[in-house]
Amino acid sequence: MNLNRIKGSWNQFSGSVKSKLSKLAGHEPTTIARQREELIDYFQQRYGYEKEQAESALDKELSCSR
Repeated sequence: MNLNRIKGSWNQFSGSVKSKLSKLAGHEPTTIARQREELIDYFQQRYGYEKEQAESALDKELSCSR
């Protein structure tokens, strides 16, 4: 298994936990930031991207959906 995919899986899991904790505490900006991190981690896991490459791909996807 690719190391970037393993990192992405772990980051996605830990980000999910942090996001749920932020929701419980009522910190919406923190929750939104965590959700973005989860999407970046998903791109890393799914496509084996480095973090910078995953951020770029996410930004591109988000700009196309506006």
